[in-house]
Amino acid sequence: MTLIAAGFGFLGAKIFHILENFGSFLEDPGDMLFSFSGLTMYGGLILGSIAVLVYAHKKKFNILHVMDACAPGLFLAYGFGRLGCQVSGDGDWGVVNTAPKPGWLSWAPDWLWSYNYPNNVNGAVIPNDLDPKYQSPEWVVKVITQSPADGLVEPVFPTPLYEAILCISLFAIFWMLRKRFVTPGLLFACYMIFNGLERFTIELIRVNTTLFTIGNFRVTQAEFIAFSLVTLGTAFAFWTKRYHKKRLAAT
Repeated sequence: MTLIAAGFGFLGAKIFHILENFGSFLEDPGDMLFSFSGLTMYGGLILGSIAVLVYAHKKKFNILHVMDACAPGLFLAYGFGRLGCQVSGDGDWGVVNTAPKPGWLSWAPDWLWSYNYPNNVNGAVIPNDLDPKYQSPEWVVKVITQSPADGLVEPVFPTPLYEAILCISLFAIFWMLRKRFVTPGLLFACYMIFNGLERFTIELIRVNTTLFTIGNFRVTQAEFIAFSLVTLGTAFAFWTKRYHKKRLAAT
């Protein structure tokens, strides 16, 4: 299961990244296909999960129990993955945050509120190369003279760190409460809901590629999938309760 999850997870992460950045893929398909960078978490989660469930079905495992068994660990794995994003500075950071740290965060270090990712792995000096403001004359000078060792020209929200804290905390909560979920499949349904809520909230302050726009609102791929997870997770939770009641009644 681990090997299948890893292999198909990597494939799904790569496919979803290509779909999210299809224009860049057409310009240089070889570089995007064979590079270990450019991976989308939800792509790995979706394709990896499907592959594991197909394998579990072939081995005649109880699918709902397999899903429940994986739910807490998925939070933990994602949380540690985001710690890697924070330490390396791989570009999964938030939008520019030049606002002063609020008083209720006076106890926290400045980098918890706003961080410029010095020596980030991409050697980036601007938070979002799609932002046209960095092409203006005064900003071009700043960008040219800024050293990657100094980090970004403007600090940003350290969203990978926020996600790491949230997801590791959710793992702890799910782990402590896991035995209280007596309905098979309900634990995974709750995972879908809380995963979607967490990611949708973070996307509000995170740099990402726009999938489509609705009026003045931009929707990213992650926001669309996160909203779908909350919707499907809610429907799945109701289904598992009804399915469990029917099975109990039948016995």
